Amino acid sequence: STLTCTQNNNDVIIESYSTSLGIKPTYNFNNNFFINKNLKSFVSANLGLARWDQSELAFIPGTNSATNNYSGIDLYKGIGVGLSEGNFSMEVEYLEHEMYYDAQSFTASVKYIF
Repeated sequence: STLTCTQNNNDVIIESYSTSLGIKPTYNFNNNFFINKNLKSFVSANLGLARWDQSELAFIPGTNSATNNYSGIDLYKGIGVGLSEGNFSMEVEYLEHEMYYDAQSFTASVKYIF
């Protein structure tokens, strides 16, 4: 992904790429409080390693541009909650990625397993 910031003709461009590998254990709750007994609730956790590369290009008109490159392998972690019924599930999740420019994400997903 690329982020570009401009102020007074000064540009800062940040590019970030990452690949991750981790585990996502899930715990299913006893759902006696739902009217529909087929509806299941669950909580999940995420933990893994992310390999990332980030670069920063600063450009000021009339001067030389400056580039900084950063890379590493760091932890990512997160938590999610969801509902499922049969092959259908919905989940919301929060993830934190530790990098030079840290990243956080809040996602929602809908899944159907064929």
